[in-house]
Amino acid sequence: SPQFTDLTLTDDLILNSDSSVISLGAGNDFTITHDGTTGATLAGNPITITSAAAATWSTAAGALTIDGDDGITLQTTGSGNVTVSEILDITDATDSSDASGDTGALRTEGGASIAKKLYVGTDASVLGAFYVGAGGNEFSITESSDDITIKSLISDKDLKISGNDGGSNV
Repeated sequence: SPQFTDLTLTDDLILNSDSSVISLGAGNDFTITHDGTTGATLAGNPITITSAAAATWSTAAGALTIDGDDGITLQTTGSGNVTVSEILDITDATDSSDASGDTGALRTEGGASIAKKLYVGTDASVLGAFYVGAGGNEFSITESSDDITIKSLISDKDLKISGNDGGSNV
């Protein structure tokens, strides 16, 4: 077969067979392989995709899957945020066992802000003070030397404890 040092095409390159492969590198270490239907597989180590502007990965049907043997890192360079505009479903069932930030299915090294309700399915542990109120500053629950303190943080406000006995407040 013919060999070229450089090949320049000024228009389309058509590989007219199913399962065609484009190989790059001296050892063919990067390939684009047609899957025999309508898709393709990129294979190489590593694969780096760099864009000078915004880049979009999307799928017209089904889920977009990104899989890594040692995890996945989403990272911005600078002050950008990683934004999830739909439900982030974490299906790992790992329990959190301490306050190190190194256990559990969802971990953060910084604070967390939740704008809507928080539902905790089993136990909740708080190290330090637990603040409650519209501004997070109306009363606190703290522990010191195994003593529990429930304290109103607003002057001239009462701390009320009530219950419900068959529909009647007590």
